[in-house]
Amino acid sequence: MKKLLLAIVVVIAAWCGYSYFTTGHIALPGGARSADEKKVDALAQRFGLAQSEFRSANMAAGTSGVDTTSQAEEAQQEMRAVLDELRSLKPELKNAAARKKADALEQRAQTVIERSK
Repeated sequence: MKKLLLAIVVVIAAWCGYSYFTTGHIALPGGARSADEKKVDALAQRFGLAQSEFRSANMAAGTSGVDTTSQAEEAQQEMRAVLDELRSLKPELKNAAARKKADALEQRAQTVIERSK
């Protein structure tokens, strides 16, 4: 009986680990995210990539003196585009969890964009 329980715990832990490393979220079977949450998560991922590009451009300019102005500007434009898309998506969101994620992303995006000016 102990071996069976241990096997079940190991399988659940493996599933959670796989889910976390492939999607960035811990999800048990049957705990699928809604379409609204997936849209907000996709925007969050795009924003994170643009933010990373912006940081990389600034670090490259600071360390090597290379002109990375265009790369930084493109990243800022992408961050603003994601924020605009998020604002247009928010009224359509029906899922409470998706609205909460959207609000958090909007607040984070506004803060990052204001600091990057």
